[in-house]
Amino acid sequence: MLAENIHVDPRTASALTLVDNPRLNTKELRFISSNKSLFLSSISKKQLADKQFDNLQHWLEISIINLPAYEKLIELLDCEGNEL
Repeated sequence: MLAENIHVDPRTASALTLVDNPRLNTKELRFISSNKSLFLSSISKKQLADKQFDNLQHWLEISIINLPAYEKLIELLDCEGNEL
């Protein structure tokens, strides 16, 4: 899959944030809006260190392809999001 073939609602794209979680030694993809954060996906730093494949790009592509619509993300954020 080539990243240029992925189309994301600009509202969704502007709310996606990559966060380091040192406690779990992971990077997390979060949806952040209205002072709330919704965990979407994570990848371990060990997986990221594997030089045989661009795991970061692959993980982001798969995570983004599988995102629900913006409206659904907002609904989930309201119900399950964590206050910042």
